[in-house]
Amino acid sequence: MWEVHGSQRVAKSLARYGRELADCYDKAFAKLADRPRAGKPLKGYEGLYSLPVTTPGGEHRIIYQLKPEDKVVYVVLTGPREEIYEILRRSSLK
Repeated sequence: MWEVHGSQRVAKSLARYGRELADCYDKAFAKLADRPRAGKPLKGYEGLYSLPVTTPGGEHRIIYQLKPEDKVVYVVLTGPREEIYEILRRSSLK
């Protein structure tokens, strides 16, 4: 099983979510720990993957990268689908 780690930015955004939304993310993180390649590779962003997270309020995404040498899934961004790709475009992750 892989470990799931996240950036400081991810920790802050997850802390703002309510319990119901946090539970949806917890299930998705557990899925990534079991199957790290469950997400789809992101076009134009080498080494980054996107995993959909279905929530009561709509679709969210987890953007992550794999560190196979350490068996770590490193979560880079989380957020609503309609916002996450714009945030990614503005970031320095390309």
